Amino acid sequence: MILTLPIFFWLIFRLTNFDAVITMPFFGLVHLNQAILGPVPAWMIWYMLCSLSLSQVVRKALDIGGI
Repeated sequence: MILTLPIFFWLIFRLTNFDAVITMPFFGLVHLNQAILGPVPAWMIWYMLCSLSLSQVVRKALDIGGI
């Protein structure tokens, strides 16, 4: 957390001037800085979705974790 929190805060600060749109599942076309779930911006939700799904695929492929 000591390393990742400053990076996320820097991204929040840096992406305020960045004007881009992304197609999100269930939300449609949104700007990256638009708050989707409460105060959480769309880029952070997209990062979490991609990170969780990719880690599940890698865990399944390498047969790591689980019972």
